[in-house]
Amino acid sequence: MDRIRQKDGLSYGGSSSLNVSATDRASSFGIVATAAPQNLKKLEAAIRQELARALKDGFTAAEVAGAKSGMLQQRSQNRSQDAILASGWVGFLYLGRTFDWSRMYEDKLRALTVAQVNAAFRKAIDPSRLSVVIAGDEGKSNAAPLAAAKP
Repeated sequence: MDRIRQKDGLSYGGSSSLNVSATDRASSFGIVATAAPQNLKKLEAAIRQELARALKDGFTAAEVAGAKSGMLQQRSQNRSQDAILASGWVGFLYLGRTFDWSRMYEDKLRALTVAQVNAAFRKAIDPSRLSVVIAGDEGKSNAAPLAAAKP
């Protein structure tokens, strides 16, 4: 999003997410961005270029360090919120885990190398299998109609 938001100015904001199930092999990866209608086609192209770049060149040490730091900070902040802490505890009880499991998870996260992150990304992400959904006023857009989105 740094390139898309800060450098190219194509998006008002955006994020990516990875949701991994604790109970089965189903997971999801998503990218969301908000943009002016006239920027949608350029935005989609830029996202695809960044995915291709990440697959080809990998993430930098700074990008991985920033992501790890952000994830660890969020986990720490979440533990300071009673509702999130209680929900996590209930989930851990259901899964037969303890907060020691959470500590070990964070230790593994801290220990991840750039090579490990890049190998996992390349193994799991195939841009040709991603669904693209564009929502908005097509009359104000230069983007293809929603019906043309890949399934």
